[in-house]
Amino acid sequence: MQEDLSKYDTFGVAVGNLHSAQDPNLEYWLKEQVGREAADVVAQEISVSSEQVAILDKLEVDPAARGEGRGRALLKEFIEEALDRGADGVILVADTYGPQSTDIDLIRFYESNGFVEVADSHSGPLMAYPAEFARSLQDAVFNCSPSLRAFA
Repeated sequence: MQEDLSKYDTFGVAVGNLHSAQDPNLEYWLKEQVGREAADVVAQEISVSSEQVAILDKLEVDPAARGEGRGRALLKEFIEEALDRGADGVILVADTYGPQSTDIDLIRFYESNGFVEVADSHSGPLMAYPAEFARSLQDAVFNCSPSLRAFA
């Protein structure tokens, strides 16, 4: 099961979906974003500890409107909608190699909004919200895959 959670305003967009924990698209997304090893560990933990999870695929704000709180507002609205629809948490990859990474410290931005690093990936850290949800994923990674630890 997959439900659209995308949010838009005049100057930005937050694009993502709500997935059941057993949705094969969730594991596919994880494998594409963070690689097979992390995907297997994280998907297993999500399927054991969660009913649903939201994936934030894209958060983008027009460069001319940055610094006005629009990204924070879109992210907050996305999270609230996801939790209201039954998600146990939100996951994303902070794309530290993308073009926006030169303009903003993405890891700091997401951490200031309650996200916690869960595992390393080729694109940047896999992050999760809220902290309790993230900690369960961290524990799974810590116990099963020491090479992926972003938080050790």
